[in-house]
Amino acid sequence: MVKFMELLKKYRSEIILIIVGLIASFMCYARIHFFVCFFGDCKIRFFDTDDYMTLVRVRDFFTHYDLANSVISRANVPYGGDLHWTRFYDFLFIIPSYILNFFLDSINDATEYVGFLIAPFLKSITVVILFKLFQKIMSRSAAFLTTFSYAINVAINYTNMFGRPDHHALILLFLSIYLYFITSLAQSNLTDSSVCFKAAITSAICIWISPETLIILRCRKRCCFYLSIKTQKN
Repeated sequence: MVKFMELLKKYRSEIILIIVGLIASFMCYARIHFFVCFFGDCKIRFFDTDDYMTLVRVRDFFTHYDLANSVISRANVPYGGDLHWTRFYDFLFIIPSYILNFFLDSINDATEYVGFLIAPFLKSITVVILFKLFQKIMSRSAAFLTTFSYAINVAINYTNMFGRPDHHALILLFLSIYLYFITSLAQSNLTDSSVCFKAAITSAICIWISPETLIILRCRKRCCFYLSIKTQKN
């Protein structure tokens, strides 16, 4: 019990940020769900076409178990349609859905539950990574306030709310990890080869998730340039 209390005290800031982020994500979901119920059907669980397309592709996988086949046959008939994000994101559904299926009636129910919870889970990890990142370039109190602002941001919560299994939540997570490594690399005057390797792997994963993340290549140059100059001045 003493060790548990010590851990709570040590990671108090991170826990507060996670709780605040989850509350903000739920409030965003509740607000949209209220309007959906008021003007439409309360049985709707997801609010975006990408959310349903993700679930459809995951459910199709459980019918043929072919990772190479990511085409949704019911889209763009008779040719089928593919999504602009890859199977990397689907793995976050496939593994927990397969496990959860043992306790539920069907794989469809399992994927819906996972889809409902996955974005806030990814956001919680992102918040912790960003808090560690900001502490590298500012004081702990300033880092807390900056991360707090991220956690309650409306635009961020719309992507990371409950009932929104959007692949952008995963992109934000890996971009945060990538920027953490890039910041560490810049502060080491670009001499730490291990951090350089980690940053390269993370950037490759970002591009693997979705080609949208190609913008990080330009972000990397600017971030390295700015932080290298700041580090040298200090």
